[in-house]
Amino acid sequence: MISRLLVVLCALLFATQAFSEAPKSLYGPTDYAFISSKGFPNLAVVDLRSGQQIDTVKLPVTAKILAASTDRPYLAFSDRFTHGVYVMNLQTREIELFDLPAKAYRLVFIPNTSKLVIVLEKQVATLDYERGELNVIEREFQHLYTRFNTIFSVYSQTIWVTQERTPIIYRYRFDKPEEGWEAIDIGDTRGFGRGAPSFEDQIIAFNTYYADEGIIYFNDSGKTITTGPMYDSRPLNEPMVEPYIDNGTRHVIFGDKRGNLKIYDLRKSDEPEDFKVSFPHVSLKAVGSINI
Repeated sequence: MISRLLVVLCALLFATQAFSEAPKSLYGPTDYAFISSKGFPNLAVVDLRSGQQIDTVKLPVTAKILAASTDRPYLAFSDRFTHGVYVMNLQTREIELFDLPAKAYRLVFIPNTSKLVIVLEKQVATLDYERGELNVIEREFQHLYTRFNTIFSVYSQTIWVTQERTPIIYRYRFDKPEEGWEAIDIGDTRGFGRGAPSFEDQIIAFNTYYADEGIIYFNDSGKTITTGPMYDSRPLNEPMVEPYIDNGTRHVIFGDKRGNLKIYDLRKSDEPEDFKVSFPHVSLKAVGSINI
């Protein structure tokens, strides 16, 4: 009788211990921020309400790129060296590795689906992380002497690809994959760099690759507005900042790292207002480092 009682008590003890050691869920939309360390495979979890770090998650690799789903409890990351992407369930903290044909450079979750957009070295792919199905979309964009950038719209589940050496933008709709890539000729002579879509997909704004002009493209009409050169002289390949479009698609702002701004109010005019922001010279000195 005593031995049977001891067995029952031990079983209850182990069950209680296992229950108490169950990892806390990290899923809480707008509750947490996830910060990766540059040199260690750790992920710091910060409570946005208190501003305090509440946990550290050990990862299998150092996360160089991160993406969080906006409507599902998943986080994706990659180290840009492994030909694979990791997907973590924030509720259970389980991590699964999915093999890729090349390195991953950007990750974006598609809302209302179980799919993850993966920008590879030369192509774009989608991963259904619940089914484990990878689809590499036909068409290569990069080779030894050129680069490409991606602009993703959550609103329409659309990705645009801009390239360094061509004025053609390629558009792909994930909700209509049967349409394939659509080529849009902007009619310029140069390639394009970084950009941003408006919330309603009415326009996209992007920079020329060699960073001296900004362009607004209207999706419905094909109309374009060009800033013209932002400045007369600059260091080679000095980048402009990513364009900004407000939620009402009224204001579009282009700027460079010297403080030159062009602000468009599309409800009033196709001509911008010019602003110059003066940045005071600041001398910085490193006094230490913190590794999370």
